Formats: sequence, structure tokens, C-alpha cells
Amino acid sequence: MKIKFNNIRNLADARYAAATMAEWIGFTVGLPDSLPIGKIQEIIGWCAGPKMVLEAAEGIGSDILYSFLQVLPVDGIEVEKSDFKRLHSELIDAPVFWIVKSEDTIENTFSHTLHLVSQSNSICRILPKTSFPHAILDCNPFGISVNCEDADLEDSEKLEVWNKFFEDLEIF
Repeated sequence: MKIKFNNIRNLADARYAAATMAEWIGFTVGLPDSLPIGKIQEIIGWCAGPKMVLEAAEGIGSDILYSFLQVLPVDGIEVEKSDFKRLHSELIDAPVFWIVKSEDTIENTFSHTLHLVSQSNSICRILPKTSFPHAILDCNPFGISVNCEDADLEDSEKLEVWNKFFEDLEIF
């Protein structure tokens, strides 16, 4: 099972993702509180292993994504379903894979769903605080994703929740 950490905000979360042997780490771009390119560079400079994904804000322009692609070692772009066709056609030559926030399967992409499904290209969003590891193991999804920005948890509490969750999934 592949693991994606969403909305990385700091080096600690990125290093934790690398320690879990996560496949992907995602950085939100195009929002007022998104990390600047320099901060993302700093984080990925200290974190080896996971592939880097730009998590594009809804309605983002291809010019903004293109500027990130010119500076960062981007492996993938995650977009809203409503933006996929436009951005994919405008960035057709970009050497990236695509993750579409959708319950539907779109050819040659990964889908990022809010539900636990076992499709071969679906990355299922889970909540370590409330998700049940046995249900995830029973479903055997292609991948799961964890959000790094949880307003309800302090950093130390978040790490405890993640540790227990990944132990229950027998990843640690």
C-alpha cells in the first residue's frame, strides 16, 4: 500500500513521511497561506525518498504551476477534477504524473478519493484519528493519504496518533 502525506507544512512532517517510506509528499500551492517556493526547496533538501507532488488550489493558472516546475523537482501534480482537462492540456509536456481529486477513474491518472476503495489507482483519504486500520487492511487500497494540517492536534499529539495508526497498519 502506497502512502501520501498531504499539505506538508514543515520539515518534521516531511521527515516523518520519509520514515514511513511514503511514496509521495504533497505541498499545497496557489492559496494565500501556501508555502513559498524557497521554503519547499528547503524542506525537500532535507528529505530524501518520497516523490514530490504539487497540490494545486482549485482554479490555479498553469503559469503558476509552470513556475514551480521550473524550480522544484516535481514528480506529480494533484488537481481538482474541474481543472484537470485544462491544466493537463496546458502542461502536456510536463514530465509529471497526475492525481485527480475525484471518485471517478480518469485514464492514466491516480484518483484521490474521500472514500475507502480498493481500485488499482485510487489513493484514499483517511483520518488517523478516526479511521480503523482493520477496515483499511480489509479494503486493501492502492494507496492512502494523510493530511498533515490538522487544526485539532498539536504536533506532539499528531505524532502520537500517527505512530499508533501506522503501528496498527503494521507499517512500523
